Amino acid sequence: AVLRRSRATGVAEAFLARHGEDLFVGRHGIVATGFERLNVPPELVRSVFRAPGCRTAQELVRGTRLAFHGTPAENHDSIERMGLVVPGQGNQVRVANGAAYGQGVYVGFSGAMSISYARGAPLLLCALPNPAPSLKDMKTFGVVGDARDVVPLFKVWYDREVAPCDVRSPSSAVRQHRRATWQAKWREAGCRACP
Repeated sequence: AVLRRSRATGVAEAFLARHGEDLFVGRHGIVATGFERLNVPPELVRSVFRAPGCRTAQELVRGTRLAFHGTPAENHDSIERMGLVVPGQGNQVRVANGAAYGQGVYVGFSGAMSISYARGAPLLLCALPNPAPSLKDMKTFGVVGDARDVVPLFKVWYDREVAPCDVRSPSSAVRQHRRATWQAKWREAGCRACP
């Protein structure tokens, strides 16, 4: 089945529905304050969300893993047009921060891991197939050797003032407030229905 733009949007929304609230309450090392869906080409989304036999966006999302990519804001437009690329593989992109663990797209499995690479810009919330054939998993981060194994779906803004340890065990009132904030941000992002 071909993943058209409308289906690609549905998959992105399902991915955010699955992981967004965890980001707002700090379970991934950051406290998200907002999202913006990236308008990546459907073929990039299709390359990650490729589970055979899945009929719904929710089924496709179950076979993926969340990751973050930190990069300066000046790179966001080209990433939205072309996706993340492995430096030197048919492109003019240079390695920006070294390649100590090999050539590839470096992603953090915690937002906190990727913040310093973003240099103040929003983080890119990415999806990887699970398992990702080309992923070199280093526990807290990974190196994706094939760009078809990672797709950026959203820009994520985050609270730089809140340390992850401050959000591990919030009171029920705080959790309720964060859930209400999450639902409002969900609607602002243009998503059809709150999770």
